Amino acid sequence: MVYLIICIIVNVLLFLVFRSFTRLRVDNMQAIVVNYYTCVAAGLITLAGEEGAFADGVTSSWILPALFIGVLLIFGFNVAAVSIQRAGITVTSIASKMSMVLPVLFSLLVLKIDVDSYTWLNYAGMALAVVSVYLSSMKKEKLPVFHKKRGYPWLLPFAVFMLGGILDTAINYSNFTFVHHENKSIFLVFIFFCAAVLGTAWMVIRKVRVRAKNIPAGIILGILNYSSLYFVLKGLSAYHNNGAVFYPMLNVGIILGASLASVLIFHEKLSKINITGMGLAILSLFLLSYQQIIEYFIAG
Repeated sequence: MVYLIICIIVNVLLFLVFRSFTRLRVDNMQAIVVNYYTCVAAGLITLAGEEGAFADGVTSSWILPALFIGVLLIFGFNVAAVSIQRAGITVTSIASKMSMVLPVLFSLLVLKIDVDSYTWLNYAGMALAVVSVYLSSMKKEKLPVFHKKRGYPWLLPFAVFMLGGILDTAINYSNFTFVHHENKSIFLVFIFFCAAVLGTAWMVIRKVRVRAKNIPAGIILGILNYSSLYFVLKGLSAYHNNGAVFYPMLNVGIILGASLASVLIFHEKLSKINITGMGLAILSLFLLSYQQIIEYFIAG
């Protein structure tokens, strides 16, 4: 539970940093690339003193999954950016958050982790988590006008949904199958190094010059980003890689934290639908973890 809470807090901070980029006129892509190099540096710092870590990493069975996840990170960001421009922020945001359905189904149907211990209350909590994420993400927004020449704009949110779900599923599967306590840091280093190289190649091809003000923004983002994925892996391990419980709780927690931060810091107004979604989110959190809550109070 501790790792889950830390992961939620870090992701809410990530949300606040991204929100501040608009006001500070920080270039998202440049900051993202710097962020990945910062993540690599953070991983190398945690690897200090671990002799042979790189040699073990290159020959490890998880090197290909790590490269695959790195590709998804940078590619998913670009698809999301295009989707925001073409389909709108609201649709893209909902598609991104609803992608948790894929790792949940994968955990239940493929990994089958602790399936026998699930009750109808847990399943109800999963269903409510999906509904709460949808309602909490809905915002009043003027949708862009679609033109036939641009193709099928609904494909972009669908791509965001699929890429986000595949990313979380790949992380869950890798943590369940390949990654152990002693090689989490080197695993993350490979992931972020791959994303950094691809991002740099993209900037070189497009002849993008890095502006100085984007560097510190990327460093701050990188520290939080590395911490986020690190604690996702730790949290999954703490929940025995049970993505069917972990990802709904994580997403619902981020929604609640980000919504609260938006109201307190950015003075955003929540609609009745958003408030209803947050109420359902709290209920879904209880239903997803009521066994642990009861066990905690009995043990106490």
